[in-house]
Amino acid sequence: VGWLVAGAALLVSRSELELGRPDGDTSAALAPLLPVLTDPQGLGDRPRTIAAFAQSGPELLYRTPHRTLASPYHRNAAGLRDVHTLFTARDDELALEVVRRRGIDLVLLCPDGPERVVHDIHEGDGSLHDRLCRGETPDWLSPVPLPPGAEAFRLYLVALRR
Repeated sequence: VGWLVAGAALLVSRSELELGRPDGDTSAALAPLLPVLTDPQGLGDRPRTIAAFAQSGPELLYRTPHRTLASPYHRNAAGLRDVHTLFTARDDELALEVVRRRGIDLVLLCPDGPERVVHDIHEGDGSLHDRLCRGETPDWLSPVPLPPGAEAFRLYLVALRR
């Protein structure tokens, strides 16, 4: 029984580490973004599709009018796969294929988020995530100014002719 308890404790602590929220409070993590994402005169003027890592999905769905591409649900394999493909893409054409096919309007990431580990993204690997973290923004993405307190995030508006 001791091994089962120790294993369960390890899984719980690992999950909390991977989520980046030891207290499990996602609302606190995303709270600084809410004014930008819900402003009816700005990005909250209509529902948009956000590409973000899965752990942010439920909170974005609950607190904003937007859709998310990925969420941590077992029946959302296609969304999880597409977010992985988008953020790990080393070729803009591959990333753009996902953006166009899935109708992505916004790209949200947290450069220091633990999701990099789950998706095997490393500094200097040339992935879209890595390039955005280094400030290299492709011409099809436009940075969205964020309010004080949201420095942990990067938000981009997809600027494509559809």
